[in-house]
Amino acid sequence: MCGIGGIIQKGESYKDLVADLTRMATVLHHRGPDDEGFFFMHADYSSVHCFGSKTTSESIDSYDLKPISDTVNPVLGLLHKRLSILDTSCLGHQPMIGSDNKYVVIHNGEIYNFLELRNELQHKGFTFKSNTDTEVLLAAYQVWGKAMLSKLNGMWAFAIYDTINKIIFFARDRFGVKPLYYLNTKKAFAFASEIKGLTESSIIQSNRVNQKSVSDYFFKTKYEPIGETFFEGIQELKAGHYMEYQLNTHELNISQYYKLETTERWENPNAEAFQKYVKGIQEKLIDSINLRLRSDVTIGACLSGGIDSSVIVSYIQQKQEIQTFTSSFKDEGGEQFFAKEVMKGHEENWHQSFPSAEGFKNQLEELVYTQDQPFYNTSTFAQYELMKLVKSKGIKVTLDGQGADELLAGYSRSYYEFIREAYAKGAYSKVANLLFSTGNKFADKKGFLKDTIKRNINLQKWHPYYEYYNEEFFNNQSLGYEDVNTRPSLNRHLVEEFSGDVLKGIFRTADRNSMQFSVENRMPFADDVALIEYAFSIPSVYKVRGTTNKVLLREAFKHILPAKIYNRKDKVGFYTPEQHWIKQLDNELFEYLTPELEGYINVGALRKDWKKILGNPSMNSGWVWRALNFAIWKKVYSL
Repeated sequence: MCGIGGIIQKGESYKDLVADLTRMATVLHHRGPDDEGFFFMHADYSSVHCFGSKTTSESIDSYDLKPISDTVNPVLGLLHKRLSILDTSCLGHQPMIGSDNKYVVIHNGEIYNFLELRNELQHKGFTFKSNTDTEVLLAAYQVWGKAMLSKLNGMWAFAIYDTINKIIFFARDRFGVKPLYYLNTKKAFAFASEIKGLTESSIIQSNRVNQKSVSDYFFKTKYEPIGETFFEGIQELKAGHYMEYQLNTHELNISQYYKLETTERWENPNAEAFQKYVKGIQEKLIDSINLRLRSDVTIGACLSGGIDSSVIVSYIQQKQEIQTFTSSFKDEGGEQFFAKEVMKGHEENWHQSFPSAEGFKNQLEELVYTQDQPFYNTSTFAQYELMKLVKSKGIKVTLDGQGADELLAGYSRSYYEFIREAYAKGAYSKVANLLFSTGNKFADKKGFLKDTIKRNINLQKWHPYYEYYNEEFFNNQSLGYEDVNTRPSLNRHLVEEFSGDVLKGIFRTADRNSMQFSVENRMPFADDVALIEYAFSIPSVYKVRGTTNKVLLREAFKHILPAKIYNRKDKVGFYTPEQHWIKQLDNELFEYLTPELEGYINVGALRKDWKKILGNPSMNSGWVWRALNFAIWKKVYSL
């Protein structure tokens, strides 16, 4: 897990490549504080491998690295910031040059099946100097070219300089766990692991707001643009895509190499098939967890107390001791009671963080800057504080339960989609049983009706707090919800969530929060291709049983889960008392409502009614947070 970046000069007027790349290294330092490396190429294709201020002496001596001052007017620069996880010696130094000197790679992520690939490549005659996955990745590209992407299991964003074909080959993992952003102007092409690595370069004259992304953020509650960002001109390589940059012509070509598919087969469920799928999920998830336990540094786990993280921790504790980390609240709710159940007998390995309104206030601007873009809610701060605790305990890798809800139907909206599918298939008795059964919010008739109505209206005045928007900005929007007919099945709905902005936003906040504290966050549910493709081969009728969500996961690990976890039917996640915090900090947050927001928000009206809005017991804290988050984001990025 690391930070990568690079710049390609396009116009002779651009003379700041070295300065911009050095500045990028400083901005991305938190992603890889263990080592640093630079690679520069000149117009005649000569190259120099350089060290920076954070490069280790071992790397400098072992690779005879040159000072950056030895490069003069390069046309290509590559940067790597290393977080050492596999083979922590200097043999893992990057940029890494292949044994034949034809390829140079910078890599962010983990190829979890690197040992299996390494063995396959050794049978083809390859020898390896290190025990890193990056060296295996480079050898795989030498043998299979871009086709090697289908062989990889894990999370990745990398760039390979092909000296033979004079191209830079970029690729991002199938599901978008690891980020890669780029900027393409007349002066230069630049890329980085985080947006802030680009916003602080001289390539972009001034940061400007992407109006479409802001519109979607406010009126469609989309927090994670697909292929774009909140910054005009800065784009993101989509999940499951690769791109090739031709150095001679400066032509950029982008292609999709992976698309998640699913079955939409409907059948009458039977017990034999159900047990087969339970066993399949159990086997695939165990394989996924075992692969993600590969590490040369200590591994911990985030434990919310929900089913997903509890399954991971409960399984690992059968094999080995593991440090766990829980976000807790002394007086305001949270899930620590359930996490404590999982850690019975292992209390010495359990650590808790206690995020507070005061801490939130003090770190608010730093948190927003860390995240690059506006984010969903204040629970992001709970995860931020948890990762700070992880770092303080000397842990460099954590396992996390993110992705299970999108994979195995964990949200109430998944329950509603299943009802619609059953109705469309003519299974009316099942619809009646599901709608009128009792037990928990997953059978909430009012919730179902409200959700259905919202999806089928297109009335601007329905939008909450519409009077607090700038009138022109508001009137230019197309409001409303997607036609439910675009989601003909629960599995299709889950594919959209798994491949769309819902999970993508979770990946982004997890990446920024963990990497801010130089911690690698691994997600067994979210990027294991074998597990994910198997789950989407299962008909949706086996994913919901009565009012119970994630039934396959529950049954697969019933034998190791505490009974109180197995029987849980509520959904909390990274909880924070958002409404309470906003009301408690009303005066401090009020100060962010400044005239700079006038193009989007009716600041005068909002400031005038601020106390009234916050005093309403049914305050929509989600909308209030959106407005505040946007205001703080504009401030910290000088937009």
